[in-house]
Amino acid sequence: SLVADFEALGYQRNPYDKCIMTLPCQKKPSHQRWKSVVSDAEPYLNEGFVLIEVDDILEGGTPEHRERMDKFYKKYSCEKKKMLMDLATEGGLIGGIRVGQQKDFGFTWDMNEYVAKLDTVDVPKGYIYQNKEIDDDVMSQVVSCNGKLGWLGSNGRPDLAAGHSIIAGQYKHRSCDLITMCNQCVKQALDHQLVIKVWPIAPEDIRMVEG
Repeated sequence: SLVADFEALGYQRNPYDKCIMTLPCQKKPSHQRWKSVVSDAEPYLNEGFVLIEVDDILEGGTPEHRERMDKFYKKYSCEKKKMLMDLATEGGLIGGIRVGQQKDFGFTWDMNEYVAKLDTVDVPKGYIYQNKEIDDDVMSQVVSCNGKLGWLGSNGRPDLAAGHSIIAGQYKHRSCDLITMCNQCVKQALDHQLVIKVWPIAPEDIRMVEG
């Protein structure tokens, strides 16, 4: 597997996200700014990271990381290998999310292309007023639509997460309100394009607080 190949190259599986491989720093940082401000613990740094997302890979790091990735690419041919920073505002699609990197090393990501493909729950005119419960065909539309809303809510459209959760909690009642709620969430997604900005922060300026 890819994980085994990366482990053979010295990468470790991230304990917080099993899809991320990190390459621990081979040397202790010499700069005083890397020293912890709250303890004498040695700082933990990485030479690079690799995100494995189905058939996509997002990676970056130091020359040490680059050298090991070159060995990886000799074994696995990646025809569409691109550097995000060279793509400017276009960015690249990774797992349905368009990711871009600016010259200041900040990132943006959005799911506007995925949102554009959303469909409302389609029912005949008067269906909502003539029925107390929705039938199996409409329920299938509701579950499919809300599944897409849930994926959006957890990956780049946090404004849709609450609606998804409320809709899922009402499945057992099979109320016609499910149609209305799904269509309202779809309308919200289509009416408001959202781009998330990740500001560049130098690693030495990041402060982790342990409770």
